[in-house]
Amino acid sequence: MFEQVIFAVATLGGHRVRRVLLASVVPPMLVATASFPSVANAATRGFKVYNLSSYAIKFLGVSGADFDGTPPVGSILQPGAPYQDFEETYKFGQTTTGVAKYAVLDANGNPTGTNFFATMQIYNVNTTYAAAGTSATEGQPPIYLQGSTNGVDTNTLLDPAGTVHNIPAGQGQAQAAVLNQFCVDGNSATCDFTVTSEKHFEGAQHFITSYANHDKNITNDYTYNQGDEVGSSNSVEVAVKAGGKLFKIVDAEISVTYNHTWTETHSFSTSVTVHCPPVSLCSIYGIAPMLRDTGNFKLTLGNTTWNLPDVYFDSPEPSKVESFASTTEPLTAKQLKTLPFGHVRSATEPYRTPSGAPIVRSRLHLTVAGPRIVAAGDRASYRITLSRKQSNHELVYTPSNIRVVSTQAGHRVGRWRLSTLSPGTARTLILHLRVSPKARRSFCLVTAAAGRDTRSARTRVCAAVA
Repeated sequence: MFEQVIFAVATLGGHRVRRVLLASVVPPMLVATASFPSVANAATRGFKVYNLSSYAIKFLGVSGADFDGTPPVGSILQPGAPYQDFEETYKFGQTTTGVAKYAVLDANGNPTGTNFFATMQIYNVNTTYAAAGTSATEGQPPIYLQGSTNGVDTNTLLDPAGTVHNIPAGQGQAQAAVLNQFCVDGNSATCDFTVTSEKHFEGAQHFITSYANHDKNITNDYTYNQGDEVGSSNSVEVAVKAGGKLFKIVDAEISVTYNHTWTETHSFSTSVTVHCPPVSLCSIYGIAPMLRDTGNFKLTLGNTTWNLPDVYFDSPEPSKVESFASTTEPLTAKQLKTLPFGHVRSATEPYRTPSGAPIVRSRLHLTVAGPRIVAAGDRASYRITLSRKQSNHELVYTPSNIRVVSTQAGHRVGRWRLSTLSPGTARTLILHLRVSPKARRSFCLVTAAAGRDTRSARTRVCAAVA
């Protein structure tokens, strides 16, 4: 059994007052000389609970005093998330004491056996007392967390002083989880990035367009000059829009160190000609000049530090020129029947086969993983996975200029753009939302994906509001 409690007493001004006449409860001879407000016998005082540890905590309820307002029972307070507010009722002539109880959760969201207690006490209309502590359930090993107070109205859960988590580069998924949680807008963690190196390299060869030459005796020249949009990527799979604070930090550091901005996407000017032999399918591929900026992240929250070395960010290099490659292969009997003469993919024309049937387009596919239950005023995180579906051996247009948009209650809350999506691959996008304090019954997220030369996708997920 482990227990730690820290106490403090201080004075704080300001309170909400319930207006009730005192004539019926105070003798007339005392009304003129009483030092308390003459228009109230009850008020509420606000207390705050912060979580600056590395554990999520679950609010289990309050005991003792009456409360005019508390967070929803069952709500989760994530590390670094905005505080939870408690409005405790003060009754004239009484010392009121309330306790908020939280369960400390493990990485899977299960109780660890350690609880966090936030004590909130009002001596009189101007004097409050706050204390915090942790204890372990008997038979369970304690997690040696610390409870602290500012001596006025704030209780905070902390890791022990000097707690350090080192997550090496080989643990990319663990690095991603930490950055997704702490280096986003709305989290109180400090997120510092120090760039250590910059590398110029050629990106992976990616498909741009194809040309089908049906002529049996003539070589045709095909020139493509519609431009090629190239996007960015990183070693921790953090989506640019979802990253928010993280990418602002990275951009600022790269700008200072290497005197250029970090680029999310860039459209390279394209003018390339291929000589396509008779009865052949000729494809053009782009090889974009890229920059890889590598550095170390240091995150701090309360008493805790996370060190994440060798995180890299790849982005197109606009100051250089893209190079190209091409391939030539004989048209199969099926391609001769189904492919139009000329472009296989075009930005403006809906090409059709000679028979009038449309060229096959792959279908985008969306899956969204998120919480089943949320609390009003709390944060909710979603993992959006985008892939493409098509039947085996189908010749299809290559999806491009793909846009993914998430909306909640008709308002756009997330937007991403991808230059292309290769077969057999998937892109993971992370979205963090704040649930409206006015949310009731259900909280629904609608996500849609659409792109050029592909069929769109749409999905809707809902969580119950606790």
